[in-house]
Amino acid sequence: MRRGAVVARGSSPVTVRAGGSAVARQRLYVTRPSLWSVETPTLYRATTRVTSGGTEDDAEPLDVRETPFGVRTLQLDPEHGLRINGESVKLRGACVHHDNGILGAATIARAEERRIEILKRAGFNAIRSSHNPPEPGDAGRL
Repeated sequence: MRRGAVVARGSSPVTVRAGGSAVARQRLYVTRPSLWSVETPTLYRATTRVTSGGTEDDAEPLDVRETPFGVRTLQLDPEHGLRINGESVKLRGACVHHDNGILGAATIARAEERRIEILKRAGFNAIRSSHNPPEPGDAGRL
């Protein structure tokens, strides 16, 4: 599959009164997805658009959100332990504190990526972000 290809699409018309709220639910299917794994962490991106009036092509955008996600199967049992996409995975983890040495408590995307690269080279495949979890937007990149 080529990068940026649309793998599913849908829309749900919703009428909302001024100052009101509404819920729209959709179920979209990705046929034959590239599965996320420890070795190949394939991510997709769901783009959600809220628009005002018109058709999909000429509607005025009110809000746009992008959400990264991966497609995988997870199984956990006492006989085989953790399996991702049917393959047994032994977790080798570390508890990572919120600081980046001399950078202190600042969260800088490249510093976090570098830390993960170093941990992966050392054989780790799982982390627990101690005390301060990463921002939702950063978690998908790590």
